[in-house]
This record gives sequence, C-alpha cells and structure tokens, in this order.
Amino acid sequence: MGSSPDAAQTRSGPKFDNPPVVETALGIQFVELPGFNTTHFGLFHEEICDRYAVAVDQPRLDRIIETFPKAVRTPHFKLRTAPRPERVWFKDSPDGSRLVQLQPDRFGFNWRKPDEETQYPSYSVNSQLCLAEFRVFTEFCERQGWPVKPDLCEVVYVNQIWPVQGESVIDLFANIFTGIGWGTSDDWLPSPEVVTLNRVFEIPEQRGRLYAEAGLAIDKDEGPFINLRMLGRALHTSGNPSDIEDTLRLAHDWVVNGFVSLTDRTIRQERWGQRI
Repeated sequence: MGSSPDAAQTRSGPKFDNPPVVETALGIQFVELPGFNTTHFGLFHEEICDRYAVAVDQPRLDRIIETFPKAVRTPHFKLRTAPRPERVWFKDSPDGSRLVQLQPDRFGFNWRKPDEETQYPSYSVNSQLCLAEFRVFTEFCERQGWPVKPDLCEVVYVNQIWPVQGESVIDLFANIFTGIGWGTSDDWLPSPEVVTLNRVFEIPEQRGRLYAEAGLAIDKDEGPFINLRMLGRALHTSGNPSDIEDTLRLAHDWVVNGFVSLTDRTIRQERWGQRI
C-alpha cells in the first residue's frame, strides 16, 4: 500500500496574488545510507553541477522523529560517536534563490525570495523541481547499491507579515491570528510588548503533524514585522520513493490550509489577494 492521503486531508489550497512567503523548504527524510561518506557529496555534485554549481558545507541536521502520542521532552546526553558526514548545500549561484541540500539521511530543496519584485513561484513549480532532483539522487544511489527508503516528508513556509501605515505590529498580531486578543479581566493591563504563537496539530490517522510558530522580528530598515513559520511533517509509510509525491503534498496541504485556518480572511483577501 502507498501512503496516499484521503480527500479530506488534501482539500484544494488557496491561491494568492501576492503571498507573504519569503522562503520555502521541501524535505524528504530516508533511512541512513550505509557507506555514505564525504566522497559521495562530490560525486553527486557532478550530477547536478550544471544547475547547482556552488557547494557550501553545513552542520548536519538531527534526525526527525514523530511519535504518537507526542512524547514529552526530557533531558538526554549524546554519546560520542565516530564523525559522520555532514550536510552540503548545492546552490544555483552564490546569491541565488534555489538550493539542493543533502546529508546521508535527508534530501531537500529550498527556495528563497531574492528581492521584493520576485513572487513565490508556487508549490507546483517548486515541488516538481524538488522531485526531479530527488529522482537524480535516487538513481545515483542505485548505482552505488543503496536503496533509498523514505520515511518522512517535511514542508516549511516562512512568511513575513508587515503592518500597514498607522497599524502597530502588536495590533496586527491580534488581528491576523484567529483566537488571539489582549483583553483582561479588569482592563488594567495594556497590550503586551512581546508576543508569540506556538501551536501543534495532529494530522488525522496519525499521519503527521503541523507546527505553527509566530513571533515579532525587526528589520533594520523597514521596522517590526511578524515572522510566521508553518511546518508540516507527514510520515511516509510505504518506504517507496516512487509515491513520495503524495506524502509531500499531504505535508504541503496542511501548511497552506493551516495558514488559512489560523489567519483572518479579510486581511488575506485585502493584503495578499486571496482568490480561493
């Protein structure tokens, strides 16, 4: 059996003329590849260097584990182990908007907004770019004798939400997010100076989770704004890379539909041109 989500979990997402997205990341985690070492980063780079010419070393990311019910975090100590291959970014140019990232148990595709004029190219565009490069990677692994066995997909959207003229970022925070307000029992306290939003939602049938994190940030030139990070994780139960697109789409659909559920309709329509 594949891991195709049902219709209720993949309702049609919204369309925006001017979405507040400034960065997205599409990730596919898989069982650690045996024998993968630093040499293989270079060998794989030869496969994609015509599209992603710049290689940048990065610290390795920890493995993602989603358990049900959600485990309470407890202090733990890491044992010293032999050095492991780290992570590499393969960028389309030094200041480009696209990059492929790789470590021995994860493949990713990132898009970053390079300037104010550039619009987000849409999930359909970025996901196909991601999946095409992932196929190149799985074929590379097959030649090394390594079967790629995905177990999780992750989709991250980073949004910057700016107040309009005459609007404070604190008021915007209360207005943009559903279920937020600054009322008190006796109206003695003023509006707060610092606020955050941190919510976790379980995808039905224990298919994964949606994480929503928002807080205040300041740009040195433009002033304060809201930074909203929406992160969807979906378990890939088949272990087969051929049907990974369905699982990636499930994580994406929870990110974009979760964004709609958490934010005010009028603001979405007036400021970002939501059409659906």
